[in-house]
Amino acid sequence: MKVSRLRPQRSGATCRIRKRVHRYHYGGAAPATDLLGTTHEKAWLHGWDIDHHRAVQSVRMGRMDPVFRLDHTVRGGYRKGSYEQYLAVARGGFARVLLNSSGGYPSVALKIARDIQAHPDVEVDVKGVCVSACASYLAIAGQHLKIECDSVVAWHGGLGNPEDEARSMRAENIPEGLVVAYAAWLKAFHADESDFYVRAGVDIALLADSEKAVSALDLDESYTLDAVTGEYSYSTSAGVWVPSMRSLKKYGVKDLKYCRDDGATEVGKALKKNGYPVKFSTATFR
Repeated sequence: MKVSRLRPQRSGATCRIRKRVHRYHYGGAAPATDLLGTTHEKAWLHGWDIDHHRAVQSVRMGRMDPVFRLDHTVRGGYRKGSYEQYLAVARGGFARVLLNSSGGYPSVALKIARDIQAHPDVEVDVKGVCVSACASYLAIAGQHLKIECDSVVAWHGGLGNPEDEARSMRAENIPEGLVVAYAAWLKAFHADESDFYVRAGVDIALLADSEKAVSALDLDESYTLDAVTGEYSYSTSAGVWVPSMRSLKKYGVKDLKYCRDDGATEVGKALKKNGYPVKFSTATFR
């Protein structure tokens, strides 16, 4: 995850700009297909993707295949507009959701997940990776979760609590109006998040435990500094938590089907195979 701070120098004054972005993404290298099937590099970083031509045709024709119904494949990040794209694809109903995603804006992923949650008897099928916001919300949105062979579902925590975030922002002398507004936004988000977990029957402690696991990893840090302008950026390498299938069941993940309950060696191989050679933890908390 990369955090950047810019300190541009203008007329002898120093102006600090900080942008808080609620989008968590772990990059890969595969090209993908956009909503209408046009292949282009790196499009998968930004939203919905449909792999199945028959599904696209069913949506365009306003009818559903009675057997196939509708498959969705999510590749890459959930951004602004992804929810609207999802609704356009999802109209008419569906029975199965395919996931291969690196995450994105938690608020957008949660909105999509809540809609999936409202549909009866949906199977969520992970083929590849389901990381970050994908794991926290979409993976547990259906009534059934299937994790294919050589696939990984991985968490790394959630958004901070309003009190801690407000304290941190005030320490940086961020305008009080923004501090109050952001804390209110976080409070509303967490209320919606908590309700989603209650309806899913999953213990929300899953998020806090994932943060504990990742914080214990020895992650790499790096930075850059422009000697002329003084602008700098720093980053911490990605880290994720991959709980065992037995652990997921103890958190309340229901009707879980999986190829095998992989150990650390197999998890590492699966992450690399899917283009995510990041540090990971398989720590057990329950």
